[in-house]
Amino acid sequence: MRIIAGTVFFALAIGAAADEPAQSPDFSRDALMRTFSSHAIDLPQRPGPNVKFHIGGVEFHALGMDWRLMYLPLAVPLSGSRLTANKSLPDPFELTASFAASPLQTLPSRRDVNAERRRIRRMARSRLDVRSD
Repeated sequence: MRIIAGTVFFALAIGAAADEPAQSPDFSRDALMRTFSSHAIDLPQRPGPNVKFHIGGVEFHALGMDWRLMYLPLAVPLSGSRLTANKSLPDPFELTASFAASPLQTLPSRRDVNAERRRIRRMARSRLDVRSD
């Protein structure tokens, strides 16, 4: 049964192909230009360079990661970021090289402190002298 159905199908296909007129080849200038002309191929944009050089460092992509190798120390390490700073709180005044949060002008000078101490001593002596009478 399958063999008969296949034979009938091929007989009908051959008959339909025989009804179409055969096309003669077209060797006109326009047909040849369409066939053999080079078409512009739209390529995707090329990716950027794999290695980028910056001032003080090199950046590249390898092993599925972006690598940045800095060969010039352009910045001071932040407070608390050194390996030796374990188990200690970062000092907020380390980066500014100051020992107090306020500027130095607000602290009294040593001369003012000494004058205040002398005044307190004189006042304390005078109280002692008054009480002894």
